[in-house]
Amino acid sequence: MTYLAHPAHYTPGEFRTMVRGLKFAKGWKPEFPTLHNTGVPSLKQWQALGSVPQERWGANLNGYYKSLGWHAGPHLVVCPDYIWNLCDLEEDGVSVSCWNKVTLGIEMVGNFEVGGDDFASGAGAKVRDNAVWTLAVLCERFGWKIEDVLRFHRECAKDHHACPGSKVSKPEIIQRVHALLETWGHGGTPIAAHPVDDTDPGSVGGIAWAQSRLNALGFARPKLTVDGDAGKLTANAIGHFQSARGLFVDGILGPRTVAALTAAPALVGAPEFGPVDP
Repeated sequence: MTYLAHPAHYTPGEFRTMVRGLKFAKGWKPEFPTLHNTGVPSLKQWQALGSVPQERWGANLNGYYKSLGWHAGPHLVVCPDYIWNLCDLEEDGVSVSCWNKVTLGIEMVGNFEVGGDDFASGAGAKVRDNAVWTLAVLCERFGWKIEDVLRFHRECAKDHHACPGSKVSKPEIIQRVHALLETWGHGGTPIAAHPVDDTDPGSVGGIAWAQSRLNALGFARPKLTVDGDAGKLTANAIGHFQSARGLFVDGILGPRTVAALTAAPALVGAPEFGPVDP
């Protein structure tokens, strides 16, 4: 079974940090993402549920899929306010007959067919933007070029599904993913990086490497434990460094931050810093 015992939902920033920490030590790694929409619930139905059922929805959805005898369901479900992680991202899921063993399934809450939910404004646009964020994070993590890998469920001839709905345009999604990656410093394309070991201080671009560099540069007060754990103290230190270098302050170890850390000379008398909330 690849269902998570405790499905969790993340803000976009939390999701990016979580995905960066995945090791994929279980022998499975997705080859591409497949995008879906739920149809039911529609966004109107979702919003009518209220906050408490929405908080419980991930576990309930996993229970539904288990009742069908499935070993897993879709990996992720994107909502207006957050991103649900329902199944283990390091193991295969179930979302599309054609590619279950090789794809990472992403459901968007809503019915984005003609006559259904709006995908261009309101809650539908929030779902769209969170889906774009999710895809950009996956491209960043796996080195994917979104135009080469993105698939829609409706492209699977076995299932005869129309999702994610005719209001969802693949060229638009691709363009939005490129634009977001551009703001992260990828030039519209994902990192074409060598594998990074976040626990190895010598692995350039890893968390432990950054912790060691931040300590040496004087941006960690108190000094960080070099353990590869991207916790709050590490995020704060990264944020302080980003602020000092005129970078976008998000507390995340993106490519521009890695490049700046690599090039930075040792500092003398680094200033005292207050907390940063990435």
